[in-house]
Amino acid sequence: MSKKGVFTALFAAVLLALAVVQFVPGPPLVIPAELPAADRADHRHLNFEGIDNFRDLGGYPTESGATVKWGVLYRSGMLAEASRADLEGLKRLQLSHLIDFRSAMEKEEEPDRLPENHAFSVVEIPTLDGGDDTVATDIMRRIEEGDFDGFDPNALMLDANRAFATDFLPEYTKFFQTVLAADGAPILWHCTAGKDRAGFAAAALLRVLGVPLDVIVRDYM
Repeated sequence: MSKKGVFTALFAAVLLALAVVQFVPGPPLVIPAELPAADRADHRHLNFEGIDNFRDLGGYPTESGATVKWGVLYRSGMLAEASRADLEGLKRLQLSHLIDFRSAMEKEEEPDRLPENHAFSVVEIPTLDGGDDTVATDIMRRIEEGDFDGFDPNALMLDANRAFATDFLPEYTKFFQTVLAADGAPILWHCTAGKDRAGFAAAALLRVLGVPLDVIVRDYM
């Protein structure tokens, strides 16, 4: 066989291998609310293929002796890399609302993938979105320009978290209004990584529900 023939055969084999890998299904999605009560906490982090940090906030105890209901309050990272199986999984959650905390620039760069003909309402609450002053814009500018002089990402995110409780009260007020509008139906909120903006929202909501602070801190981390 000629060198060209060998190369063609190898290239075809690589393409075939990639196709096989692409269509090998991952493990089935495990939804905590569908499991026996004793097994739910072990599956708090839902095993979506392309959605990071997806969590059910159910099962946490409150100071009044109640328990946060499973299958109602979800937080996650962005849905831009959601697989076909993930989209089917989102349908199974029967969401009433999806809240997106990302800035306009973040959404333009990596728009969410959503199930076709979904029945839930999409609520956009851009946070850290102050035009040229937004944290996300500053980070992207530094990356594009290679400008990291004096850049302290930890200090930047610490300032951002302080701003959640002060400068962004209208945004988080809208978050609570959306939760109330859901009237107990399942709801998902997310930012990019599902940590800071979505994490702050989760912490605030759990505290309002009466979950002890030490439990909230463990969930946030």
